[in-house]
Amino acid sequence: MKPKTRYILKLGLFIVFSIFVSLRLTPRPPIQADIDTFNGGIEWTPPVVKNRDIQGAVKTLSQKKPWANNSGSPREMAVMDWKLTGIVTVHGARIALIESGGHIMRYETGDILPGGDSILTIHKDYITVLNNDKTETFNLHEMKR
Repeated sequence: MKPKTRYILKLGLFIVFSIFVSLRLTPRPPIQADIDTFNGGIEWTPPVVKNRDIQGAVKTLSQKKPWANNSGSPREMAVMDWKLTGIVTVHGARIALIESGGHIMRYETGDILPGGDSILTIHKDYITVLNNDKTETFNLHEMKR
């Protein structure tokens, strides 16, 4: 074999070997967790917020007056139209699972709960709610007002 041919073969083998080694040493991407693995196969999607119009939401709230009972007077602080049943994280966003009227619904920060309370923050095991200009905390495992 000619030296030039031998050099080209060695160079080709070196390149193939280098590619093989670099592919073997490259870290693999992390395994993506499938949400069905964690929630028992129940299919659901996080709620989609269609309109983040704050002024429109304030106008709607002021027209519906969720802070008042049927007689128009402010509702009692002891009235609770919902119950915190869970908190999940989907794609990095925390979602509060709230039971009201026998149904469990998903709520995000800023959403209005049944009865007019507004979710201020959602944490790992509690939420903070704005109720009649007062901030209240509701723990996932104990529901005391």
